[in-house]
Order: sequence, then C-alpha cells, then structure tokens
Amino acid sequence: LEAAQDPSFANPIHTVETDSTAYTSNTTYPADTNLFWRVRADAEDGSSKVVGLMWSSASPFQKRLPAPTADAANPTTGAFLPTIAWSPVPGAISYDVHAIEADGDMKDFTNLPSHAFTPLKMTGKGIFQLQARANFPQANGQVVHGPYSSVMSFARTIPEPSNPASDLGPKHLAMSWSPRLGAKEYRVQIATRPDFAAFVENTITQAPNYAPLLTQSDYVNGGRLYWRVAAIDADNNLGDYTAPQEFGIAQSMRLRAFGSPIKGRRTTISVSVASARGPVAGARVRVWGGGMRSRAKLTNAEGRATFAVRPTRRGRVYVAATKAEFVGAKTSIAIRVARTS
Repeated sequence: LEAAQDPSFANPIHTVETDSTAYTSNTTYPADTNLFWRVRADAEDGSSKVVGLMWSSASPFQKRLPAPTADAANPTTGAFLPTIAWSPVPGAISYDVHAIEADGDMKDFTNLPSHAFTPLKMTGKGIFQLQARANFPQANGQVVHGPYSSVMSFARTIPEPSNPASDLGPKHLAMSWSPRLGAKEYRVQIATRPDFAAFVENTITQAPNYAPLLTQSDYVNGGRLYWRVAAIDADNNLGDYTAPQEFGIAQSMRLRAFGSPIKGRRTTISVSVASARGPVAGARVRVWGGGMRSRAKLTNAEGRATFAVRPTRRGRVYVAATKAEFVGAKTSIAIRVARTS
C-alpha cells in the first residue's frame, strides 16, 4: 500500500505491506491536503520470489486533523493575566498559539507542551485574541500542524480605583482611593463641571491619595467642584475613571451697604452681595442696631436688598449676609445725629 501527495506516486510519503485487506495508518499525514492511495497484491512465483501484480487506480482522500476546543471555563474579561486553556488533542505532541494583541500586533508561541497558555505580561485595554493548534509527529521526525481552534477572546480592562473618598476641612482637601493592582501611578483630575470640560487641576501621583495646595482661584473663590481618578499601568495605558466625586468649598461673599442712617429719622440703606462669580441671589441679609429690631430680607437676582431704617439710638447699624455654601459677611454703618438749628 502506498500513499502520496500526487497521483503519479513519484514520491510516496508512506509505503507499507500488510497481509490484510484493510489497513489503518498510524502515521500522521499532511492535514487538509489532497492525498492519494493505491494498493496491489504481491504473489509468489513458486520459487519464493515475490511478484507485484497491477496497482489499483489512485483513490483520493484527505487527512483532517482535529482542532483544539476552547475550555468553557476560560475567563473572558478582567485586569489580571488570564490562563487560556483548550481541550487536549489525542496524538498531539505540542501546541502552537497565535495571539492578536489589542493594538493589532500579532505574536506566535510554538511548541508549547501544555494545552493552556498564560502570558507573562499583558498591558493596555482591549480585546486580546488567541488561537491554538496541535502538532503531530511524522515518521521523518518532523511535525505536521493541525488546524487552529476558533478564536478565544479576553477583554483586558484597567478598572477604576475603588473606594474614592474626600476629606474636606476649612483649610485642607485630601482625596484618597484604594490602590489598584498593577498600577504604576494615577491620574487625578479636578474640575468645575461634572463633565470635566474645564480643569482646575490635571495631575499625576504615584500614591493612592492627593492633597491640592488650594492656591488656585477656583479653590479660593469656592463653590462646587468635582474630582476623579484613573490608574495608569507600567506601559502608560490609562484605565477607567471613577465616577465624578463632588465636594463644595464655601465661597467668599463681598457685602456692601450704602446709606447714611440718622438717629430719629427714616432713611434707606441699600445692600449688595456678590462673590467672585457675580451677584449672589437669595442671600439672607439681616439689619439691626441703633435700637432697632432685627429684620431680614433675601437679595434679588441682582444680589440687592433695600431696608428703610429709623434708628433710635446712637451707634452703628449692622448688616450681615448669610447663604448656604458661602462664608458669611458682615459690615456696619455709623449712625449720624441730625443737627439742630
């Protein structure tokens, strides 16, 4: 019996004798290639000499080697180094792995003795794809490759740091989070808007915490601010950001009072309240002193309020303004005494 890759059998790849009318080969043939086989009977001529009779016609066949099957327990996503496994293939002496990295780069790992693969390093984010194939021995000492398995995918992530927290005091702000495994450093962003379209700070720290100096005008002026943090791996790939963390710094108010209160006479005092961002509407303005009962009004959209006052004693008229998320402000005006003729 002979097997060959061409129907002329010029270079048989397998020749064997058998005393049976059927044969099962234990030799690995080239996979997925058109092959041919033929058989003839050998007879004796009466002198113990073997005479070959006529060959049969060439019959085509293909050897289909099995492909590995992906292990159903393979991880599909995570921030760790995954172990990707496949079913062992009977008769295989080793395996090859073809890998496509998230950025499109391709790598091949050959003659692996195991039916599992764990990369030594994996950075960045995206879909990593792997395929495995089995290698089978040949009689000439070479190997023949089986077909590749279906694609086994793993989505590598760099998750956002967990447990973000803020510690805000009158003169300090500290942000912290839990360390992220595999992070070389962290990017911290602080902004005046939750979409981070306008940064107050955009900085990098190697520690899982950050405390700004609070010297920028956005800190000094106060108001609602937002911060977030993301991990950066050893190859400078930026991970996912935490959800925006909100905190408030009390804004300073500028309080001005205009008027000239006179003892025993009704006069008008105009009050304006503003911050670095403009007029402060809805501030509670309180007026007292000079024997008057305390009275209060809210500033209008222009940050103004007007009071009619009639002090009964000498001294000063006091004006104070308060509002949530603002530092209170206070001023006063001296009470004049009317001249008599």
